[in-house]
Amino acid sequence: MRYIAKVFLVSALMVSIGAPWMLLQGVAWASMAVSYSRDAGSVGRGLAMTFDGQHGCKLCKAVEKTTQESKTPLAPEKSGGEKVKVEMCLSQRLRLPVLHSARLPHIEESWSAPARPECPDCPPPESRV
Repeated sequence: MRYIAKVFLVSALMVSIGAPWMLLQGVAWASMAVSYSRDAGSVGRGLAMTFDGQHGCKLCKAVEKTTQESKTPLAPEKSGGEKVKVEMCLSQRLRLPVLHSARLPHIEESWSAPARPECPDCPPPESRV
């Protein structure tokens, strides 16, 4: 039962961070690298075409469209498209109580720990196998 709960938790976390879209993007890049390398006649040129951003396949465009739609703006926008800056501040000055040294318990300056009467036990001998 605990194993199933762990698998479910890990799966839910993976979905929440967008792992399925990352997996699809990886599949798209791999297929593009193979097909572009075959068409260009060189692995270097095929990889350059794959990652230059100008030769996207249908799957890449679908993943990009889906991920762009799911992003929400972090700050609200005004009617003109300008972002609104949200500031958090205290409405009143925060006052914390001050502890005076007279209220703290007095510790004697001459306090010391008692000396240990005997030496600690020696460590056990190392076993040689």
